Amino acid sequence: MGHPFPLGITRLGIEDHTAVPWALGLNGAASVLGSVGAVGMAMAYGFNSVILAGFFCYVLAWGCYGFRPKQP
Repeated sequence: MGHPFPLGITRLGIEDHTAVPWALGLNGAASVLGSVGAVGMAMAYGFNSVILAGFFCYVLAWGCYGFRPKQP
């Protein structure tokens, strides 16, 4: 889990360096919201639901990466 984000930021910096601050800001916001949401979800539905939701978030991110527009 530690390699995809730095590799993605490196690639994004090569393709469009102006998007790097946005990516870092979105990562920070998602980290805060995700941690709070994970605690609430675990309390309401159990820890297995948190693991499953995290898995689907990674699959969604991987899928979005494959369908992004190509830079000329």
